[in-house]
Amino acid sequence: MTYNPENGALGLLTNAQARSLLAQAFAEWEAGPATITFTEGSLLGVDVNATGIPLTNPAHYQNFYRKSGDSKTPVIFDNDGSIIDGIFGTGARFDILGVAGLDTPVGVSTTITEASIVINGLFYDGVGLPSSPDDVTLTGLKAAMVHEIGHAINLDHTYLNHDLALDGNAGNDIYVPTMFPIAADDEAALATTNPDDQLAAENLYPPGAGTNGFREA
Repeated sequence: MTYNPENGALGLLTNAQARSLLAQAFAEWEAGPATITFTEGSLLGVDVNATGIPLTNPAHYQNFYRKSGDSKTPVIFDNDGSIIDGIFGTGARFDILGVAGLDTPVGVSTTITEASIVINGLFYDGVGLPSSPDDVTLTGLKAAMVHEIGHAINLDHTYLNHDLALDGNAGNDIYVPTMFPIAADDEAALATTNPDDQLAAENLYPPGAGTNGFREA
């Protein structure tokens, strides 16, 4: 898979720092046992935003997000949460750390080659409430990236071991899948792929499969 980051910052992170953290997140899925490889391709060439309308603003997120057939997998760094608001409605920026989805229309025998990822930098801007959500740590931001990449490779949410996620015991969060839809007690535990994530990815991309692009289950 070749992915295409945008050119802007992500909260407290410069573009270079955000792309480095993103590469670390992709590496968690590359570590296996599934057969998946990721390469950073060309940048989108703009600091993607939600200003105005896509017709008059070439940097508008709607020119990149969920655009089938453009041969791109955009990774958008939503610096202020305005793109998340544009997708989900006003105020969503305070609740949603990121979003991802497949761009390729899927069917029974689809090879999925394009997806879109948005990461909300409002959660890592150092401001805090009331003008911004309580910040996650850098590890928490990476966990959000790992989670959204999971969606980009065609994994959905899971509630497996949900009773462990918020039981106050951070030591057992390694058994909470990274694809669990909300944060757990231990951010670090969700910044890697856990056993359930690894098995699900391996089922889609078995070792030695040698497929091009994404495969639908």
